Amino acid sequence: MQLVARRNSEDLSLTTTDLNTLKKYETMIDKARSKIEGLMAREDVFYETKRRGLLEYRRQLMAGGFVETATVKSKIMRVISHLQAGIPVFLRGHLGVGKTELALHVCRHYLGAEPEFISGSEEATKYDIYGRTQIGVTSEADRMAELRRRIDQYRQANPELTERELKEVERRYYETIVVNGQTSSFFSGRSPSWRAIRAGKPLIIDEMDGIPHSIIMRMKPRTDEEAPAIGQGPGKRGEEITVQKGFCVIATGNVKSARYKRERAGRGLSLPLVV
Repeated sequence: MQLVARRNSEDLSLTTTDLNTLKKYETMIDKARSKIEGLMAREDVFYETKRRGLLEYRRQLMAGGFVETATVKSKIMRVISHLQAGIPVFLRGHLGVGKTELALHVCRHYLGAEPEFISGSEEATKYDIYGRTQIGVTSEADRMAELRRRIDQYRQANPELTERELKEVERRYYETIVVNGQTSSFFSGRSPSWRAIRAGKPLIIDEMDGIPHSIIMRMKPRTDEEAPAIGQGPGKRGEEITVQKGFCVIATGNVKSARYKRERAGRGLSLPLVV
């Protein structure tokens, strides 16, 4: 599944080596299925297997209300194979079929993390998803961190400066950033997407096709598997943030509507479809 998902995302055909690998696994699967069919032909094995299966479904239902039938398990494995390959996933289906519950189940029970959540609607704004630039009082610790960052950048850009010249630069920076820089504009990364990126958590975008198309298009750099490990927040100064391991995106949406078809005609977010 991972191999096919990767090739599909790259828009590449399977190589001869890929086909040989798939053939090897198909042979192993066929042998396993043949063995299972032979065992299930026995009446005692058949009924005991069904009995244990129903007991397991009951246990799952009592534990969390989500039952992994064979069909659901297959869909979960498809989702996991894409996420492990670094590919975002789009779960598409009719209203009420359990897309959101499936996404939450994958995050909690397979990825081991409580996801950040964006609820899609036509009233959603870019600030709801990305955060916003604010003006306020910055702490002394933040100002000192900014001072060290600016000085390090200056040193790298001007390696020929003497220690005396660097001391003068540090004095001016200290005056500007620490003494006079109590009030400044800064990016508030309190949105779900930036919290997920910082913490290395899954991000669920529920009913993504309900979000305005102009905002959807801006999501691509944050969900593209080829995106760099460093992202920059919006705003005047921006904010460099390392994308932490564990960050992934699962989106859900309804079956194609007239509105979806209109917006799909433009260039938007490219996600594999997992039905």
